[in-house]
Order: sequence, then C-alpha cells, then structure tokens
Amino acid sequence: MPDATEYTQGDYTFYIRPMDPFKALDLLGDLQKTFLPAIGAAFGKVDLGSISAEEKRNMTLSSLLKQEVDINGALMQLSSGINGINLSNFLLRILDSDKISYSRAGGEAKKFDKAAQIEVFQGNLSGMFTLAWQVLRVNYADFFTMLPSPTGSAGESEKT
Repeated sequence: MPDATEYTQGDYTFYIRPMDPFKALDLLGDLQKTFLPAIGAAFGKVDLGSISAEEKRNMTLSSLLKQEVDINGALMQLSSGINGINLSNFLLRILDSDKISYSRAGGEAKKFDKAAQIEVFQGNLSGMFTLAWQVLRVNYADFFTMLPSPTGSAGESEKT
C-alpha cells in the first residue's frame, strides 16, 4: 500500500492515500468531460494557426495564459456543464473518506468522514477546494510527469 502524503491546512493535517486506479480513471474521465470544454472556450479566440511551429514546440502554460482568454465564454460553458449537485458529487468523490484521514493540532489521526468534513469545512469552502486540489495532485502527479515537456520529450526520459 502506498504511503500517505501529508498535507497541512491551518490546524489540520490530512493524510492522503492514492485512489484505486480504476476509480481514479473514472473520476478523470468525468472531470475532463466537465472542465475541458470550459478550457477550450477560454482559449477559443487564440489563433494557434498564427503561431509558428517553433513557438508551438516551446509553448508553455505560462505563454498560453498570456494569449487572449475569453473568460466569459469559459464561465458560460462551465455553468452549462456543472451545477451544485454535480459540484458536490465531484467533491465527495475526490474527498473519499476511505482514502483521507486527518488530525487536528498533532492529535490522533481519524477517518475523514462526512461529519469531519462538515466540521472542518463549515464556513471554509475554499479550504475544501484546496484539499480537493491536493488529492488530485496525489492521484494524477505521475500522469503529468509523462506529458511531453516543452522540448518534446516525456518527463520520465528527462530524468535519465
């Protein structure tokens, strides 16, 4: 069993274990189906045809973000693809109580069940999203290291 990744947020320390790989793939499919259209809408006005092949090879997320972004189009697309129930369901799936435990101020680690989630995030919705981002990082970090780098080689081959 993989070791848990520790993440501290305020008085709480969370211990995040990776999801079952098939649950992670299922979640990834649903996330991309919901969020990629909004990302596409945001960059819909970017004319990649006017960018040279050399610039495309060296394009980074930072340079892409410097392009004209249609934030209204992205928000319209996102709002048509997600509602409160969908968002709540995504967060419940991401914050899987079987894969997260927590402790408060150095206390004993406990299961991060529904009651604990309510206690910790009552009045702290941004904290819930921050923890969800950490869970996604734990579960998909290897996916991002295998993507091509700006030089075109996969991250794994750069380590050799």
